[in-house]
Amino acid sequence: MPSRWRPSAPCSASTRPRRRRKKVPDILFLLQKDRNGWPVSLAAPFPESCDEANWLANEEKFGCTLALSGQTAKTIVPVGSIEFVNQYLSQMGLGPMEAMNIPPELEQEQFLGRRIFRDVSKTELSRLRAEFGPLLLKPGRHPKRFEAIPHEERLLGEIPDNELLFVSQMIQSQFASEWRVFVSRGRVMDIRPYFMEHWLAPDAAVVHDMADTLREHPALALDVAVLLEGGRTVAIECHPFIACGLYGFEGPKMVSMARDAWLGELRRQKSHLLGHK
Repeated sequence: MPSRWRPSAPCSASTRPRRRRKKVPDILFLLQKDRNGWPVSLAAPFPESCDEANWLANEEKFGCTLALSGQTAKTIVPVGSIEFVNQYLSQMGLGPMEAMNIPPELEQEQFLGRRIFRDVSKTELSRLRAEFGPLLLKPGRHPKRFEAIPHEERLLGEIPDNELLFVSQMIQSQFASEWRVFVSRGRVMDIRPYFMEHWLAPDAAVVHDMADTLREHPALALDVAVLLEGGRTVAIECHPFIACGLYGFEGPKMVSMARDAWLGELRRQKSHLLGHK
């Protein structure tokens, strides 16, 4: 019986297998490095989380890099400190990030349990203190320009004179616990504790109601506290999901939220620029 085997012909240029070109990711996260060349803590969860997201999608949707030399992507997202992100925005010809504090949608007594005041100058503080009691001061426009401080005359020198303030009444009850809630378009994606005097979880119904009011925001972190007296759940503040502490939150939801928050920031700045033309 004649053999079925035939010697294989040499591959021509047209038949030779081609090496598959690596797909350019849709999103490339530019990770901030520390002095030793490693990703900073805010950026450290991203490489493995991107790998997991790509595996689940069965395609190269996300990538990470520590430097942009020769690398391209449809969208580049900086991940690191506020200063790192603002520097990248400046290189794009855009302004710095803005403080979120308490978005207007969340300004409801049922969520806050206190009065808040926006765009307050230093000269107005004495009047507010006399009328509303002890106050907590935060930057009104530039996040982390200074840390939150109580209203005390000896501390006012730490506040730049040109910084409008976000001011709230001090909550009189101690906090039993504080939690960071990760919210995507009004839905709770995850929740992580970051301060724990007692193990008291926030009221789930209240947290979901808070999240629902924030559904116009693509991605953010909502900090809530459980009060020691009475166990009430109150909103402390919100942060864009950019340069945001994760407290163990990671995985595909995290990288999708980081993408959405960055694209939302670019839309906000574009809208702001168009409004000033």
